[in-house]
Amino acid sequence: MLFLIMVNMCAGLQIDWSDLEGRYPLPNDLKIEIYSKDRVFYGKIIDATEFNDEEAKETDDENNEHSLVGKVLIRDLIYDANKKQWVNGRMYDPERGMWVNLKVKHVNEDRAIAEGSKFFFSKTVVWEKIY
Repeated sequence: MLFLIMVNMCAGLQIDWSDLEGRYPLPNDLKIEIYSKDRVFYGKIIDATEFNDEEAKETDDENNEHSLVGKVLIRDLIYDANKKQWVNGRMYDPERGMWVNLKVKHVNEDRAIAEGSKFFFSKTVVWEKIY
């Protein structure tokens, strides 16, 4: 009987591939929406009003001079069931005007833990979900 209770409790903790979907503020104050299409995840900017404090650059990409709202800055992120992570993604850094590698190491109902890397450098950040 105890075994069945433990199995049921663990089953409730399983990660679903779609758990990453949602809205998140990034550390640079951009707000993004992560969505899936054919089980591949993408993220687009939904709000850039607090990005950069400079008046002229609130909604522009300072390196490429394009409006940021609507820009897809996360692409090709897929869920790896064996690793229980979202891997092989790319994320655009509008402050530097470059793409970095992206994986999301953990997701729950409140947050996602993401890691961006380029060459030998990496940075882990926590994205708090917006409700």
